[in-house]
Amino acid sequence: MIAELVKRRIDEDALREIFGESALRDRIRAVALWSGGYPREIVRLLQTLLELEAFPVDGKTLERELHRAGNAYRSIVYYSGAIPWLATVNRTKRLITSNEQEREAADHLLQNNVILRYLNDDEWVDVHPAVAGMQELAGPFPDATDVAAEKGA
Repeated sequence: MIAELVKRRIDEDALREIFGESALRDRIRAVALWSGGYPREIVRLLQTLLELEAFPVDGKTLERELHRAGNAYRSIVYYSGAIPWLATVNRTKRLITSNEQEREAADHLLQNNVILRYLNDDEWVDVHPAVAGMQELAGPFPDATDVAAEKGA
């Protein structure tokens, strides 16, 4: 399905030139995994790759570009001041805010695609794969339910 989206944006001959015949499927898969399957992210990353000077894009170059793009997302997370709250979103896949600061962080992180909203059978959210593995988001940050349980509520 994602390969179809990519092929609608860039014809297959051009894709083979960009990624190479033998690596085409693997490179598109890498882009899809990095993007979380989010179409806007896929297209944005493809645009970045098209700006490169050397084709086909080899694995090392693709990895470098994915890392650069990921750095931009990680910077947004660090400057958001909402790492404990984002860690809860990362863990629960739910967008629950309990104060104005969290609501502002949610709005900012949604606008910048750090939090991705999915509409499948149900609506759910996840953090962008480029930030999901950040050590800071894996920390022991209790969510509101955990805090209430500890207080005996």
